[in-house]
Amino acid sequence: MPEGFYVRDGARLFATEYTRGPWDARLQHGGPPAALLADAVERFGDDAAQFVVARLSFEFLRPVPLGAFTIETEAVRLGKKAQRIDARLLQDGVEVVRLHALRIRRAAVALPSPRCPRHAAPRGPAGLEPWVFPFFRERVAYHTGVEVRLSRGVWGKGPTCAWMRLRVPLVVDEPTSPLAALVTVADAGNGVCAVLDTRAYSFVNPDLTLHLDRPPCGEWFALDARSTADALGLGLTQSELHDRDGEIGRALASLVIETRDETGAASPDRPTIGP
Repeated sequence: MPEGFYVRDGARLFATEYTRGPWDARLQHGGPPAALLADAVERFGDDAAQFVVARLSFEFLRPVPLGAFTIETEAVRLGKKAQRIDARLLQDGVEVVRLHALRIRRAAVALPSPRCPRHAAPRGPAGLEPWVFPFFRERVAYHTGVEVRLSRGVWGKGPTCAWMRLRVPLVVDEPTSPLAALVTVADAGNGVCAVLDTRAYSFVNPDLTLHLDRPPCGEWFALDARSTADALGLGLTQSELHDRDGEIGRALASLVIETRDETGAASPDRPTIGP
């Protein structure tokens, strides 16, 4: 079994089987490559410790195969209060995933009791039975690289809440920050709340946006997910994000909805890599 989602060799990162998605065995799930870019943005610059990541907007521009990749980061605007940073995941010089990020400066602000308090964390993860995503076809893939426990709802029958954590590091022999771990699982919202029968339909997300109002902490994160679909072939997954201390923010992902063939295989020219 792999020891992580990626192995680093100098400037290159090699994907292991843990990155494999459910729609096509040749392609990665969206969470791990997105997490690589989130980690690069979080650590960007000498002043990284003075800022908190507040928004991450990912565009999955091409299918991401299991292969070797490099990362480029660029400062778009480095203000004193807010910073905008872009990051790109490249395969052989071709951009496959793009991230637009917003960081906000840390400050000590005396606040009264909030008028709209954060939601409390859902029940769990302690005391909940382990659960495995049932729609992956390969024995080793993303679903074996993460641990999942359902907190509320019945999978495949409407809104569902699940706690998730990584079983292995994002990159072998490197620490995984709470933010990188959160992004790795946050892209699974449309898998936590499956909007349609996965045997007959695929519902892949060509984008993912996280809005956070505080830094995540710990290793367990809950996705309280709700997905919708329209007969025009699009949909939307909305996930309220939690760590054990309670609400962190929201994740939104558009869905491209298509029927699957008799074997259940996804189209090879699929625009992205969810769920």
